[in-house]
Amino acid sequence: MDPLPTAGLAPKRRAALAVLLSSSFAIAATLAASAARAADPGPCPQWRVPASFTVAQTNGPQVRFELSQSGPTLSGRASYGSGDEAVSGRVEGSINGTSFAARAFWTDSGQQSIGNYSGQIRPRTLYGQSGPTTVADIYDGTTYDEYVTPHEPAGWTLHDLTCTYPAPGKALGRVKVPGKVGFGRVGTASTEHPPICDAARSARARNSPAAPGLERQCLASGGSLAPPAGLPPPPPDPPPPDTSAPTTMPTLPPASATSIDPTRIDGLAALGSTIAGQDSALDDARSVDPGAAFQRGFDIATGLFADPRLGAEGRPDTDPEAAAIRASLGVDGRRGFDAAAAYQFGSQGGR
Repeated sequence: MDPLPTAGLAPKRRAALAVLLSSSFAIAATLAASAARAADPGPCPQWRVPASFTVAQTNGPQVRFELSQSGPTLSGRASYGSGDEAVSGRVEGSINGTSFAARAFWTDSGQQSIGNYSGQIRPRTLYGQSGPTTVADIYDGTTYDEYVTPHEPAGWTLHDLTCTYPAPGKALGRVKVPGKVGFGRVGTASTEHPPICDAARSARARNSPAAPGLERQCLASGGSLAPPAGLPPPPPDPPPPDTSAPTTMPTLPPASATSIDPTRIDGLAALGSTIAGQDSALDDARSVDPGAAFQRGFDIATGLFADPRLGAEGRPDTDPEAAAIRASLGVDGRRGFDAAAAYQFGSQGGR
């Protein structure tokens, strides 16, 4: 402690002041820790699957699931095939933490078969998103017939699982205010941007057949399909040239995602691929989807956002040119771009 503030005080008063200052520091530290916990909600308390979805197994079948979920418990039905070859049955399963497990009893058609499905849920941070992650995917799902030994696993993927974080808790003894929650009041969580709307926008961007159903659920929950505030705006078009004044300068087309130099994008992709090859953790994040378009988008964002000491440009996530480059990519390329941006600016250990 600095001796000046207590100089000239009696020993008892100095001791009392020391205790008071120590208590103040402890209270400040406790408040700071509480604020940090409030800002970071931690892992999703319960991931949820869409009510209906189709998984494309790598061994051929397109399996349609119609499920209901109560907490971690899943139940419903599944089917695949058509006509005389249609197969269906009941489904039982669960989601515990980030582990998905389900069994499809293909007994409706007289088959002695049980499809075993499992996979790990991987939270996905959308590009430009702030706040807790509310959308996730399963990239490495496996399935096999329990009646066939040895097992011959096939792969499958599932997108747009959602998570709703609980509203902040009420203080002890405080009375809940009825009606619409106003500024400064404690109540239910805002529905301005519910997670089902994030999933609906993602599904629509990928032209997923689940998009219409997710959009209906979003609107029914009171949410909006418009992107949340905070996303980097597209780069503005320059004003049209003044054709009334004589000039010998060539007229330039408006800046847009389609006018980005492809050579520059190729250079960013090559740079990002080289950086990922030198970082095993980054390479693991890049390899969650083996698709060429996904990994190219991942490499482009790595070249833009990664640490300049590695040779990258080190741009901020709000950079307008980065938003334009992302817009020039296809659906899978944008997913890879978002994954790399989440790695660089999220909690995965990036800069």
